[in-house]
Amino acid sequence: MKRKWILFSCCALFTATTGCANPTKPVQSKENKPKPISTATQQTYAVPPTHSTSQEEKWLPSISEAMRFIQNRTQIQPMAPTLPIYHPESNQWSIGALAQAGQTQYNVTLQWTKQPLPLNSPALQASLNAGLAQLIGGFSANQYKSDSAAVQQLYQSNPGDVAPAYIEPPAGSSQSPIHLGHGMVGTDYQQPDNSLIVWHEGKWTLQVEGTNPTAISVAKELVNYFNQNLLPETRGTLAVNITGDGNHTAAEWVFGSTLYECWDYRSALEAAKMAVSMRFYPVSSQHQP
Repeated sequence: MKRKWILFSCCALFTATTGCANPTKPVQSKENKPKPISTATQQTYAVPPTHSTSQEEKWLPSISEAMRFIQNRTQIQPMAPTLPIYHPESNQWSIGALAQAGQTQYNVTLQWTKQPLPLNSPALQASLNAGLAQLIGGFSANQYKSDSAAVQQLYQSNPGDVAPAYIEPPAGSSQSPIHLGHGMVGTDYQQPDNSLIVWHEGKWTLQVEGTNPTAISVAKELVNYFNQNLLPETRGTLAVNITGDGNHTAAEWVFGSTLYECWDYRSALEAAKMAVSMRFYPVSSQHQP
């Protein structure tokens, strides 16, 4: 079953196969649903031929430490966000990481810390147990029995997810085209209390759910960013859930039988940067999706 890692204010602990306490809580798996059909105008962007990492691209120290931990504990070819594209900035905080891994999955959670802390420091877990004020986001991967099984997971919608990577368009809602800039036309699914804006970038389905004009503004910001910055060259989904404590955003994409994910608890643009920056680890990897 798909295990989607979402953090809540009262984090549940479980012990991974590595014996490391993980702060994330898996939600229930979702029933299989058919691939969505959208009325949004589709547009294809150029994409890089591979996702190998150039010599100029590096990892934040906390992410590099997490990937070294993961590399020998999983059979998955891992991916991680790279510099200089993904670099959350703070003048007063460092970035800490919690990681766990098994043969067919791994998960990394990032958070702000007052001082540099080692990977899986008990202080990081204690901070998450106390609340989500310092939570940044994270990234993960799950391997399935077949390529088709992995693709099928992209379009699983679960309203219980804080940051779902796909949101089922509401049945019976009014629909209207919406111009998002750079020639991109999406569909606005309008409901009494909010809107769901949907558009496509190549093989990707992108969505923003929230009240207008905020939802429109966030969608246009993402369209503007993706006009110059390229998502992984494969099928994927990205969704933004606009709430009172942030724009909870997640992206998922498939290479072979592996479903990769990254998410940000507060910023749609930071989640977009993370997705664009994802590269296979290590640099010497010759993995071809």
